[in-house]
Amino acid sequence: MSKTKTFIKNILFDLGGVLIDIDTSRTEKGLAKFTKENLALRDLEALLYEKLHLFEKGQYSEELFINLLLKHSHYKIQALDIITVWNSMLTFIDEDRLHVLKKLSKDYKLYALSNNNPIHFQWLQKKNAELAKGEQLFELFQSMYFSHLIEVRKPDKAAFEIVLNDAEILASQTLFIDDVEENILAAQDLGFLTFHKKSDKGFIEFCKTL
Repeated sequence: MSKTKTFIKNILFDLGGVLIDIDTSRTEKGLAKFTKENLALRDLEALLYEKLHLFEKGQYSEELFINLLLKHSHYKIQALDIITVWNSMLTFIDEDRLHVLKKLSKDYKLYALSNNNPIHFQWLQKKNAELAKGEQLFELFQSMYFSHLIEVRKPDKAAFEIVLNDAEILASQTLFIDDVEENILAAQDLGFLTFHKKSDKGFIEFCKTL
């Protein structure tokens, strides 16, 4: 990050891979076991790639996405099985990261920008609601922007511009934190300060310096 923290008024967080752990291998293995054609993982990923991006932009419904997977699954698999294995990649925020966020929320306005989809969004809402008041993740943010609701996903610069315009904040005063280099580069082009998360330890240590 090239500028000092005195320039920062806002912090824009990615969720998956930054605040929430993602292990896609769990979902990939689960879906591979469901498929009636015994698709290799690379073939399954190719099948989902285009539809997943549409799903994350709110241009492909939850029903269509589940039915797509059911179409390639053996007869014993039901919609709930698909939802369960699709969410198996997610682990909700741990205590250390929640503690760091609480501290940052006292000095900065926090926002979130996440490539997301309706199935994961419902899971996140449920997990967040299970936490006690004062301990919930969502309440720490001024606003949260999910790709399937704003209908554009990172690294499309339009996603960042929606945040800037809606929140009425400046990129030059906003630190963006993400684990995907492509997203970091897009944010830098718009004038955001950035931190590329490469490890949880490095991320926690960096946040403590703010």
